[in-house]
Amino acid sequence: MNKRNNSWIIGFIVIFLMGSVFNGIAIASEKATIGKEKIDAKHIIETVCTKCHNINRIIYSPDRDVRDWVQIIAFANRKEKFITKE
Repeated sequence: MNKRNNSWIIGFIVIFLMGSVFNGIAIASEKATIGKEKIDAKHIIETVCTKCHNINRIIYSPDRDVRDWVQIIAFANRKEKFITKE
């Protein structure tokens, strides 16, 4: 009986460790893709910027990535409160 209980305990530990490793791999691969995606800057200007009627606040630049646009829009939202939930 003792060997059987030990094998169950070892099995649960192995399953737990494998789950932790797979979860870590998934999180790492998700973080690696952030910033590599591109955002349609023209679409943002046509939809978001016209709501505040000041297109010059956000500069159109196709070279910007997701992280840059999120920072620009978040800063403008904190300062001007121009982004509304639809």
